[in-house]
Amino acid sequence: MSETISDEEYIELLKARGAENVTPKQTASESTIVPESTQYQYNKDYFVGDYVTVEHQRFELKQKKIQLIGMVESFDQNGRNLTPTFKEV
Repeated sequence: MSETISDEEYIELLKARGAENVTPKQTASESTIVPESTQYQYNKDYFVGDYVTVEHQRFELKQKKIQLIGMVESFDQNGRNLTPTFKEV
């Protein structure tokens, strides 16, 4: 025999269950790109604010039309590095 609960209790149970299963939303992602790319060059062919296609050949992943919202340019013993930040999808 099942127990009867009120609509309000049922709604609260649903909210609690939903909160347990929520995956946190990712606000941004970062990766490193090849600064000396012969195909496209940062600040020449694409800029912060542009929509770009991101492709990771090793894992065969491709994400079309994602907005570049920031670029960290750094230098170390290996040379120039670019780390892009993309808007959440």
